[in-house]
Amino acid sequence: PAGGNGRLYVPEYAPLPDELQEAVPLQFVDRSLISPRFTAFALPSAPPQLAHSTDATFGNSLTLLGYELLPPEEDKPLRLLTLWEVEQSLPSDLSFFVHLIQSDEIVAQHDGLDVAATTLQAGEQFLQPLAMLGATWVPDELTVMLGVYQRKNSVRLPLSDGNDRFVIFP
Repeated sequence: PAGGNGRLYVPEYAPLPDELQEAVPLQFVDRSLISPRFTAFALPSAPPQLAHSTDATFGNSLTLLGYELLPPEEDKPLRLLTLWEVEQSLPSDLSFFVHLIQSDEIVAQHDGLDVAATTLQAGEQFLQPLAMLGATWVPDELTVMLGVYQRKNSVRLPLSDGNDRFVIFP
C-alpha cells in the first residue's frame, strides 16, 4: 500500500501460508489478547517482485500484474503466487481457478479467492496464493492455466484477446 501503512491480520486458527512468508517481508506488529486472536504484520510499501510480470486484464475488472510458480517440494501441493490489481467493482461471487493440464485433461486444480471481492476497491492490489493438491510436477508434459469466474453462473471473465484463461506454464 502507498505510504507503507498496510497491515495483514492473520487469525490464530489459520496460519500464514508459506508462500506468502517467502514472497513478502512481513514485520510482526502485535498479537491480540482477546478472542478471536489475530496476529498483525506490517506490510511493505511496495508489492513483492514476482518471477513473471504481465498486464492480463480479466473482464475489465481485475488485472494480473505478476505470478510465480513456486518450486515443487516433496509432500507439498504445487503452489502458484499471483499479484492482482482491482480495476473496478467486483461481483460478490468472484473466484479464481488454476488448472494443471496433462494430455488435454485436468489432473489437478484449485478454485477460490481468499478475500471478499466486494471489499476490494479500484486501485487496490492483493496477493492470492493458489495450491493444487495431488499434482505431480512433470514440466515436459504439463500446462498451467489461470482464470477468473463468477461462482453463481460459472461465467468466466474474458481477457482482451477473447480467451477466458491465461497460460502460466509453459
